[in-house]
Amino acid sequence: MENITDYFTYRPYALTDYSQLKALMETAYADLENPAMSQEEMELLQSIYPEGQILCFDGQRLIAASLNRIVATDKYVSNFTEEQTFDMSVYKSDAQANESVYALDFVVLPEYQSQRVGFQLRQVLHHQIFNVDNFIALVGVSRLSNYYQYQNEMDCETYVQKVKNRELRDPVLSFHLAHKMETRSILPNFNPNDKKSAGFGLSVILKNPYYNPLLPTYEKKTVSF
Repeated sequence: MENITDYFTYRPYALTDYSQLKALMETAYADLENPAMSQEEMELLQSIYPEGQILCFDGQRLIAASLNRIVATDKYVSNFTEEQTFDMSVYKSDAQANESVYALDFVVLPEYQSQRVGFQLRQVLHHQIFNVDNFIALVGVSRLSNYYQYQNEMDCETYVQKVKNRELRDPVLSFHLAHKMETRSILPNFNPNDKKSAGFGLSVILKNPYYNPLLPTYEKKTVSF
């Protein structure tokens, strides 16, 4: 997979990309503690689902990334934390389900967020997991990155509903909603270090509109589980 969309190039992660990926995540998530994936984690993700680790470049500069793993569709819907989703000890066992893709991270450099890089990267991801690999759904957790401004005025449920009604805008949740992701469960204490989200997360899902149960799901497994 190598796509060139407008002026940006998209391709799978390679082990030699790690230093750039680490720098990207540290820049984009400057408000979080320990924001970058470890090199060991990236090696594991690549070994399990190499096509699901997608990078976006502007020339030679890494400007965005989508990092994903394979899971059971309903496992990460409610009552879980970020620490559990990044528990490397379950990556291989979760992948045995071979049903859906969990979005571990979707990151774009701030100065490129107004250039539709996120939109284009999401389209590349959707094509890979839906059209090519025939997964049932894309699941994940949205930050609520403006909630800290309203946490003393309203509860999290009200905030989410106001964003869904377009009465308020949340950069992350609004992005997911624009891509037709459905909201599932509000997750209190999902990430206590995420001060902008006041520790909350919101589980989201996008079902594959092209899913064909008569066809195999992700035939290109490279690891024997």
